[in-house]
Amino acid sequence: MKIFTWSIKAFIAYSLMLSNSTNLCAQIDDINTVYEDLKVVKFYSVSMSSSRDGGINTYTVNNRKVSKSVYDKYHDTWDDMSTCCPCILKSYDENDILLSEAVSCTDCGVGYYKEFYPDGKLKLKGQFKENPTDDWNDIYKRGYCSVMDGKWLFYSVGGEVEYIEIWDGGEFIKQVPESGKAEIWKVELLLNGMVVDTQKVALNEFHKLEVLPLYKNSAESSELKIKLRVVGRKFIEKEVMLHEFKNINIHDLIEKAAISEIEKNIVQIGIYNGRRNIWNFPVSLKK
Repeated sequence: MKIFTWSIKAFIAYSLMLSNSTNLCAQIDDINTVYEDLKVVKFYSVSMSSSRDGGINTYTVNNRKVSKSVYDKYHDTWDDMSTCCPCILKSYDENDILLSEAVSCTDCGVGYYKEFYPDGKLKLKGQFKENPTDDWNDIYKRGYCSVMDGKWLFYSVGGEVEYIEIWDGGEFIKQVPESGKAEIWKVELLLNGMVVDTQKVALNEFHKLEVLPLYKNSAESSELKIKLRVVGRKFIEKEVMLHEFKNINIHDLIEKAAISEIEKNIVQIGIYNGRRNIWNFPVSLKK
């Protein structure tokens, strides 16, 4: 897999972390929370759909046809989740196996988080940034939605701490020891070395955009792809490998999509690691 060397400083830090792993676990278990009297809400993390054809209703759960009563069993918990703010949200799979437990506001982590193996053993645990206010409006924009903070512990199936991650207000600091897996914690979109956020990008500068994946360690993925979606009178999608992104002809795609007003158009840039979507950028265009 991956080979890396240790600096003396890193080796000492790693040794201290392992020697104190029991204390680290205790610290996360004994988190002081700003919330009081949180209710426990059960939620089924499954895919669902319903349709009506020829007067007949069809219901599916995880792509399997089910009765309406079975469908309702899972569907009703989505309503409970949507009003959970904050609560202790326990997520289960189709077979009532506990997947995770977290302090949440709808689908935003706002406190401790635990994830479990199918046998009930702990898989990982950590802390999301808490909201010390009573205001739960626009928490994503205000920086209180699933912002990883402090120590996160990752466990083997045997219950041993495999590695520890340190986060600071959503910013990844380090992973000790490095896992050896290619893990991306953030993707940035740059134009002339500056991060593109809400500003519009001129058509003649689109080819200068750079997609920069930020890795947790020195292992990198060779499967990164970009899907570019342009919507006008037609839907046009272009898929390329990461290193081919700079060669995309945005003018050609806009012409094929038959876009009439560039200033009102948004191009969707999706970043995929293999088949898994890991990041998305909506990019507003201008002439």
